[in-house]
Amino acid sequence: MNEYQIHRSQGRCEACGRALEAGAELYSAVLCEKETFLRRDYCADCWGGPPDGALGSFKTRVASKPGKRRVLVDDEVLMSFFLRLEDTEDSARADFRFVLMLILLRRRLLKYDRTLRRDGAEFWVVREVGGAATHEVRNPQLDEARITLLTSELNAILQQHVAGDDGGTESVPAGESTPG
Repeated sequence: MNEYQIHRSQGRCEACGRALEAGAELYSAVLCEKETFLRRDYCADCWGGPPDGALGSFKTRVASKPGKRRVLVDDEVLMSFFLRLEDTEDSARADFRFVLMLILLRRRLLKYDRTLRRDGAEFWVVREVGGAATHEVRNPQLDEARITLLTSELNAILQQHVAGDDGGTESVPAGESTPG
């Protein structure tokens, strides 16, 4: 599969130079110049259709700038949970580990390396960023509902962990019990 790099919006109308405000309607055209794909954005007032030579165009809205996200759990905690579930045979925990891996990929703590197929199953091989350690994670082929459920469970566990750091409840991953 080919991947094409198209530059992000510059935040200004190509025609009038006006800044494109968050939530404003805009039109974008994709052009090719010297084997490079370029994106040209236009405010609604200046859009008169795609410019000559455009490969395509689309209508969208300027994304609102997200506020600074409050990180409740540091990266070390997430990686620790991921590593603790490494040799699990339990399918529920394996599902949970897969979702954790997706979060760690998004946070750029793991990097996707390749996909292996073995015994009718698919395994993602990921590498720890800044290290040589690799991990194979079975892809459980989760549907959207299961991912949503697992994400909710993960949030609950991580909130317990945060509360535990303040002297509150003890952090226990799903399916484990505390020693009595």
